[in-house]
Amino acid sequence: SVIGKIAVTNPAMIPSSLWKEIQTNCSDLSRAFQLVKNGKELHRKETGKRDVRTYSRKCRINKNGVMVVQVNLQYHAHPRELIVVPKYYAKTLIQCLHISWNHPSKAQMKKKLNREYFLIDPL
Repeated sequence: SVIGKIAVTNPAMIPSSLWKEIQTNCSDLSRAFQLVKNGKELHRKETGKRDVRTYSRKCRINKNGVMVVQVNLQYHAHPRELIVVPKYYAKTLIQCLHISWNHPSKAQMKKKLNREYFLIDPL
């Protein structure tokens, strides 16, 4: 399993090929990936797909084939690509990062997460 591979490694050093595999295992992200790749939008009659709609509106595909969100961070000259983390994997990633970052407070954790990753409903 993908989650088993990542639990052992440092989450900050996960290669883009593994992120791509994680993202393709999520049905919402896979659907959003196809929409972004084809330049289409989710049909308005498709209900219950709030996450797919959010992903397809905010995300783009980088040169490695990974879904990312481009943001302008304060005090950074160039836009930054935040890796999109699937909803089902967010809790595992947060726990792993919390331990590897030496147990920061909730506010510090949120700040660090928002610099590196894009999560829907992170904390």
